[in-house]
Amino acid sequence: MTAPSERSHEAVAAPAERGSSALASGGRLRKFAVYPATAAWAFALYVAGGGLYYLVVQIPGRWFHADEWQALTATGSGTIVDLLDDHYQHWITLPLLVYRLLFQLFGLNSYAPYAAVALGFHLAVVVMVRVVMRRSGVAPWTATIFAAVLVLFGPGDQNILWGYQITMTGALLFGLVHLVLADRPGRRILPADWLGLFAGLLALMFSGVGLLMVGVVGAAVLIRRSWRPAAFHTLPLLVVFIVWWLSVEPDSSDIVLRPALTDLPRWLVTAWGSAFEALGYFWIVGLVLAAATVVGLVVCWRGEKWDVFRHHASLPLAMAAGFIVFPVMIFPSRAGLGPEFAGSSRYIYVYCVLLLPLVAFSVNALVARWRAALVLLCIPLVVLPLNATVHSFFPASAFAHQRLVMRGVAASPSLQTAPADLIPDPPYWMGNPQVTVGWLRQAVADGRFDPQAQSIPPVILAEAELRLALSQTFSPPGVRPCPDSASEVERVRLEPGQTLTFESGTASAIGGLESIVVVQVRPIPDPMGFVLRYTTSEGDRITNVSESSLRLSLTTSDREPWRLCR
Repeated sequence: MTAPSERSHEAVAAPAERGSSALASGGRLRKFAVYPATAAWAFALYVAGGGLYYLVVQIPGRWFHADEWQALTATGSGTIVDLLDDHYQHWITLPLLVYRLLFQLFGLNSYAPYAAVALGFHLAVVVMVRVVMRRSGVAPWTATIFAAVLVLFGPGDQNILWGYQITMTGALLFGLVHLVLADRPGRRILPADWLGLFAGLLALMFSGVGLLMVGVVGAAVLIRRSWRPAAFHTLPLLVVFIVWWLSVEPDSSDIVLRPALTDLPRWLVTAWGSAFEALGYFWIVGLVLAAATVVGLVVCWRGEKWDVFRHHASLPLAMAAGFIVFPVMIFPSRAGLGPEFAGSSRYIYVYCVLLLPLVAFSVNALVARWRAALVLLCIPLVVLPLNATVHSFFPASAFAHQRLVMRGVAASPSLQTAPADLIPDPPYWMGNPQVTVGWLRQAVADGRFDPQAQSIPPVILAEAELRLALSQTFSPPGVRPCPDSASEVERVRLEPGQTLTFESGTASAIGGLESIVVVQVRPIPDPMGFVLRYTTSEGDRITNVSESSLRLSLTTSDREPWRLCR
């Protein structure tokens, strides 16, 4: 029986054995090195155990978050053209199809299927990383140990636990499939190349990371084969992407803060440094891995003829080039959020997937020449349990309140009478600006959301009633929210149809991140102890759309002067 992810590949077996020569000098070490099936089955069991851990421990209790609501609600005109729309300049046709299928099958009744799909993509990426290592001549156990670091990868768990991040893991997965299918000697185009090209197209349709992977594949094929196969694997996909871009004309107005070019060095240092620190857990250990990567690559390059070296090193070198380029690629659209954003969980995941094959390749070269280098294999073994304790994404408990509120809103009798365009969960922290009363009402009617599936506390039902009674909107263009004669209010009795307006300083609290004010609304009396929060970036008016008068207590954040008026 052939072990999972192991292939009978003559071109790989020879370098793998050479990479294991330092290990094969003694009895137990020899067994450790020369049985690839044992290493592959050990890896498969660890991957399965890691997946079970996420399914049983990490996924239960989670809920839809941020961009996922747009994927669920953005039906548009219902035509195929809507599937081609961009999302923050990303082509996300395939994630949208996945979410629409899951919504038809499971609705909002359970988040587990959505998270399970994301988990499946993650584990498949990990397997493909090990495949790349083995094809590059990395010894079986070295590949197993280093690839295992990604299984329970806490620093990048945003891409593991958040369903919507299939946009990134999907692009990585199909990009790696494309890379492996294109990895062979010779200039002749075979069926495997056509399959690889199709996988590259799928990667493009997951997110902009797919475009990066097209470049990675092109670089690898150029190093190992020649420019003609490299052009075959890149130019058609680039043409497709350019046609999509020109047809859709992605909107860049969401990029509120543009970075200065002087921010680039710090951005790059943060990005590259965060990757090595994540792989080593401690920054000093990450520095050791970085040094070992450079030294091992030089040793391998100097010890082999160019034809042999490029045969083994094309995949890890191309992926490492992607690791270097990716932070530069996202700099214009994301660096305005601050240099620390380069070390975000979602990006660390991508960095490490791209970087790890070169690290393993270099360490493998050192181990093949000096037995003392075996100590480097202890680093990932120590890091495995440490990184499993890191949680860079929200814990499941962070979603509990929002999940209950949505159930409370769906169970409320007021859902049937509230305006269809009212947003019951405004986008403060984890709100859902795309979820309207009309959409939620339809989901309940279609049986895709059963609010009674979980008991709802009275305080949540009371909060849901108030959410359905208040509608947030903008003042008409050119109309000042609070005239000079308006009186400030902190406690108000808001009759049906009456509107409360809020201003920041002497100007409207709308227009930019610096003028955002958070308005906190509490009912009077307040026996339940809950508060509703509205950000002025989503509107400067709150209107009572219910049939009852509301007595409210109002406070705001103290970032700048403010006033509330009628």
